[in-house]
Amino acid sequence: MEGIARDMISPLPLRPSMSRPGKLLPLLLLAACPKKLVDETPTVIMPDLAQAPSTSGWREEELDLNGDGRVEIVKWYDGSTLARQDMDFTNDGRMDVFSYYDAGGVLTREDMDGDYDGVVDWIDHYEGGVLARSEADTDYDGKVNVIFYYQGGVVTRKERFDVANP
Repeated sequence: MEGIARDMISPLPLRPSMSRPGKLLPLLLLAACPKKLVDETPTVIMPDLAQAPSTSGWREEELDLNGDGRVEIVKWYDGSTLARQDMDFTNDGRMDVFSYYDAGGVLTREDMDGDYDGVVDWIDHYEGGVLARSEADTDYDGKVNVIFYYQGGVVTRKERFDVANP
């Protein structure tokens, strides 16, 4: 998760734009997580962009939800199937949530910028459309320091990492 650049995550262009409360509650709940000391930062599994479909032939849909003339949501379709959706919840012109879907239109991953600085710091991974794991950089140093594991949408395990800076 070290300094994840948006252009490294998807071949689709970023689009500016909306207003949304951040994932503050889950971040506040992390204070109660037990700490686990480790020697290295967990690795965030990034998608294989070579497997990503070409952007040619994709259809793009832009939505202005509040009528202010600015795009808050951009959706990309591969044929009639939703492939990706970007959302700007802060109306700062930068997308805050990036959702990725498989060839069947099932959600596989969501990347979120919880502190709205343009850097992804929370990634949710889905299996069969159900939340399976979340990776978070709660101190915003570019490294994952908390991982949540879910079963049936319920947290079953939390791992908190204190990573020593070299």
